[in-house]
Amino acid sequence: MTHEPHVVVVILNWNGKTDTLECLQSVRAVAYPNFEIVVVDNGSTDDSVPAIKAHFPGVSVIETGENLGYAGGNNVGMRYGIQQGADYVLLLNNDTVVDPSLLTALTGAARTVGDDAILAAQIYFHSEPERIWYAGARIMPETATAYHEGYGTVSAGAPRPGVVETGYASGCAFFISTRLLSRVGFFDERFFLLYEETDLCSRARNLGVKSYVVPDARVWHKVSASFGGMESPAYIYFHFRNRLLWAEKHLRLGPRIMVYGRVLRELLSVLRPPAFHGAALPTGEPGPRVRLTPSRYAAVLAARYRSPLLRARLRGARDYVLRRFGPPHTAVASSSGSRRA
Repeated sequence: MTHEPHVVVVILNWNGKTDTLECLQSVRAVAYPNFEIVVVDNGSTDDSVPAIKAHFPGVSVIETGENLGYAGGNNVGMRYGIQQGADYVLLLNNDTVVDPSLLTALTGAARTVGDDAILAAQIYFHSEPERIWYAGARIMPETATAYHEGYGTVSAGAPRPGVVETGYASGCAFFISTRLLSRVGFFDERFFLLYEETDLCSRARNLGVKSYVVPDARVWHKVSASFGGMESPAYIYFHFRNRLLWAEKHLRLGPRIMVYGRVLRELLSVLRPPAFHGAALPTGEPGPRVRLTPSRYAAVLAARYRSPLLRARLRGARDYVLRRFGPPHTAVASSSGSRRA
């Protein structure tokens, strides 16, 4: 009989059959004696569910019947873990592959820091297996944004054991005890996608709970597979809207006003007239600036507004102001995945 903690690995799927099958193959090879896998399907319209059941008959599949986003779908998985009597839950992006020692490293780190902590794996680019995508994160309250520490650096040799404190644990490979979940609570489903793990870690920090990265718990991530890129309209929309919601929840009035002002300046920058120049001088330098007529200025603004990325920002800000949270209320809905960027 094993005395190792019981871990439920939650993999969220949304029309990602190929990635999910590869992820499941890697998780099935994990060398840990006491874990089970559950796939939460977020209303897929492809043949993901029958394919998963056919290839992995021992894996539990929960079908939500609709796209609940990363937050809602993983909340279903975490509740399942609690119902199964798990000691820990690992939320794992379906577009990842994992090291066979992943759960050994995470449970070992949990024994070191205790159950009152949130852990994350160290994450590498799937396309460049030695290049780091996430080795911790830092939150910048003045902008309500964050950046990944170690991003883009090449790992030299084997990861060092131990843990490293971080601003928040990445939702790509998010490890938490079920006992701590009862204190901190689940993801705020208003976020739907992006910032939900940052919010949960921020709430935990207010209770004295720290977040850590475990360097020798390794995961390889197909970055932004569900978005079509971190500069896609869907990513921009959620990032813009949810950053404002996070600021509202976690910043005091003064810093929050600074964030709102910064966002407003970002949006109003589209109104800045471009610098039009006349014919180039004989030296090759730009010619003198040409006065921008009202009609030409209007044409420039119209062209800028047609940009999908600008419209995603505007819609994100609009939906925040109108208190439209959860699933997107805009044209980005059709491209909204349900996994981490």
